[in-house]
Amino acid sequence: MCIRDRKNTIILNIATLLLIVCFSIPAVTYAQDGLLDLSFDTDGIVTTAIGTSDDFGRAVAVQEDGKIIVAGYSFNGSQDVFAMVRYNTDGSLDNSFDSDGIVTSEIGASGNRAHAIAIQDDGKIVLAGYSYNGSNNDFAVARYNTNGSLDLSFDADGYATTGFDTFSNDRAFAVAIQPDGKIVIAGYNTDEDSDRDFAVVRYNTDGSLDNSFGTGGIVSTPLADGGDEVRSVVVQEDGKIVLAGFSFDFTTRVFAIVRYTSNGILDNTFDGDGIVTTSILALDDAAYNMAKQSDGKFILVGYTVNDTYDFAIVRYNTDGSLDNTFDSDGIVITHIGIIEDLPYAVTIQSDEKIVVGGHSKTDNDNFALVRYNPDGSLDNTFGTDGIVTTDIGTGESEDIIFGLALQPDGKIIATGYSYNGSDYVFATARYHGVNTSIINFADQNNSAICTYPNPFSIQTILETEKLLINATLIIYNYFGSEVKQLSHLSGHQIILDRDDLPVGMYFIQLMEGEE
Repeated sequence: MCIRDRKNTIILNIATLLLIVCFSIPAVTYAQDGLLDLSFDTDGIVTTAIGTSDDFGRAVAVQEDGKIIVAGYSFNGSQDVFAMVRYNTDGSLDNSFDSDGIVTSEIGASGNRAHAIAIQDDGKIVLAGYSYNGSNNDFAVARYNTNGSLDLSFDADGYATTGFDTFSNDRAFAVAIQPDGKIVIAGYNTDEDSDRDFAVVRYNTDGSLDNSFGTGGIVSTPLADGGDEVRSVVVQEDGKIVLAGFSFDFTTRVFAIVRYTSNGILDNTFDGDGIVTTSILALDDAAYNMAKQSDGKFILVGYTVNDTYDFAIVRYNTDGSLDNTFDSDGIVITHIGIIEDLPYAVTIQSDEKIVVGGHSKTDNDNFALVRYNPDGSLDNTFGTDGIVTTDIGTGESEDIIFGLALQPDGKIIATGYSYNGSDYVFATARYHGVNTSIINFADQNNSAICTYPNPFSIQTILETEKLLINATLIIYNYFGSEVKQLSHLSGHQIILDRDDLPVGMYFIQLMEGEE
């Protein structure tokens, strides 16, 4: 069947499987990158109170079905506990997740704080952080089933804690899942001289320590005599493990990145000894997050201090050297507000643009997003000259981004916490990321969409007179939930397989990426 010059919703037919092609937006419209996505809880922002007082969101992940999980910690009246919230794609709480969308867990005696999240290939959720054992802090990792319950196949009770020494305070801030399912968490341990060292622990899939890694699953690396802290971890495709954070020699902090072989030995192909430190302005520089590009280069984000705190981004080549194709020296500094700008999160889009999140303070702290082109220049198609700030809370609130994630459609999820006038609460905002246009063939001169057969049982073909370039086809069920997506489509014809779609009525949305 061919449909020409029809407006709004086009009904094709019904029998075994009905397709309704929906082009409800006239002609071609664009959503500017960096604008809040008003389809997310009507204003682009969601805040959630969990415990009796303060709740701090620290990390975010997007499931394959598009649901969003924010992790952090919450005070339950007597102690801090691991906390998670799962949202539906529209920003509403997902009541299929522990009945109300919220999960809290007491791991140790007290002081349980989750700082990182990862989702396994099987959908299970891993949180990492630390807990207090009654005398000091230990690394802590917990694994949950997809419904939010603790996974009792993981160390028998769903969580594991690891202490380096009886006197040591050990805190984890990062987690990564290896392709073989082993879990890597990283942070710092404190040695007998009270110095903090880079620390990383690897667990088997059942929660036991992996004895093939370091000494009994544990690796500790001192960089300087003061305080060395890991804030991010990446596992390369070849199994090598990369840690990023900062090193402190009692005078100044510097960016620090360390690479190990898959068994926990320092990789001497990385700057000769496996360790790289970078001073930016020779005053105070600290990296708080890292991302690996598709070409293997590493982006570290943090702050540098001149007269004020500013965003600082450093890019390294795969061998640990500074990448001089990135703003000529491998380093970019960005000033946003009047008082201080501190970044804590980074993600890399499919077009290799770099999104950095944190907060900027003038009168009060606001969510701050900055997007850079691959060469390190500010992307002036994003917000105002590459910068977006968002006031989340009330009055002189403190709104800080600690986690970033990208949806498959390119939208940017930023999460952290905000002050609501009485307490800190989880705060999440969704922004338009990669410009997309809705193609309205009905308003194109001599345009047409043909689909045959329709209705269909196994497969149908959609044809259009317009040449598609990098288009995306999204299929929604009768209730408006996305059930299938085809991406990177080009040409005049789309072949749509039914797969496991049940009999029913469906809507189709066709979008084409901006060229």
